[in-house]
Amino acid sequence: MSPTHRSRVTSLAFAVIFAALAAPACVPVETMPLTRPAVSASGDLTVEVNVASASPAFLTQRGGDWSVLATTLVATNRSGEVAYVLEIPQATLVMSDPGGELPDVVVPITASGSGPAPSSIPLHGSHAVLGPLTIEPGGTATRWVAFRSTVPIDEPGLRRKIVVRVPVSGGGAPLDVVLAEPGVERPRWRLPPVRHASYAGVSATGNSDEGSVGVLRSSSKTVIGDAVVVAPAFEFGARAGKLRGEREPTIACCDVGLSLDITVPMLRAPWSSLGPTVGYHAIFALESGRQDKAAWHGPSAGITIFSSPIEQRVAGAFPVRTTPSVLGYSSVSFEYVHLFRSGDDGGSPAGFVTLEHSIPQW
Repeated sequence: MSPTHRSRVTSLAFAVIFAALAAPACVPVETMPLTRPAVSASGDLTVEVNVASASPAFLTQRGGDWSVLATTLVATNRSGEVAYVLEIPQATLVMSDPGGELPDVVVPITASGSGPAPSSIPLHGSHAVLGPLTIEPGGTATRWVAFRSTVPIDEPGLRRKIVVRVPVSGGGAPLDVVLAEPGVERPRWRLPPVRHASYAGVSATGNSDEGSVGVLRSSSKTVIGDAVVVAPAFEFGARAGKLRGEREPTIACCDVGLSLDITVPMLRAPWSSLGPTVGYHAIFALESGRQDKAAWHGPSAGITIFSSPIEQRVAGAFPVRTTPSVLGYSSVSFEYVHLFRSGDDGGSPAGFVTLEHSIPQW
């Protein structure tokens, strides 16, 4: 093999490996119950869809390998004698302009599997497209199908008619399961509220004598149950004030802070939510050799306010009903914290204030 040919083969091998690593093996999707079942029938065969599962990239029409829509098909054969065969490998997702001015977008099936659609759609390996589905007389079968639309549709703000089309063996008309019909705005896809968000901001801890300012703060807020927000946080900053062992106010670098807050937003409005917060905070000094650098730690209680509730962005092509989250794009906390440290057995009262904004995700 010549050096030139060997170089080309090596380059091709690296390109194949890179493409395999870049393409996602599984795509997480959000399960959206339909406001009413989508049903299609052919003779004694009925196919029903009750949920649509879509990735954020599909809902926003960003395109790419992560843009996936999946549905769960429940096929029922009411005939007592005839078996039906659904040609699952030939299934397509069709998105149409109701005005007929734009061409139909037809997306071939990418993956399928038995049972309901999973929360992460596998696109390779054993979950490639399965073969035709046979429904015996009087039987019922369930299979999920997934479609990957890598190219954004034209005019994504225009309402579309969205159909899952599944051919039936024997040459008859295919089954068209209508997931969205712009003329009647039904069915609607109910998108669950956002339950997790990452935040960045600043914080301040201390009293009139000394304090710690977190100039780089990061937190992760997760909604547990209906409305309990758990928020671990990390911050990096500096300690300032008339520190112990110093006669004059000074600034000493550096501090690292860890905290865990639990908030219950009890009062909600269209533009905000707020509720009591309890937590525990600890601040550790990175600079050694000074007596004023003892670690601070203690419990806290206060109030947290979320403004501008987070809603996942969705292209207008889809009939999605969103639900605002208790989490907001901005968050402000005011807390009393009782700090303990070496040499201060009874602890010291202090305040704790944070100002955060969500890191863009939607």
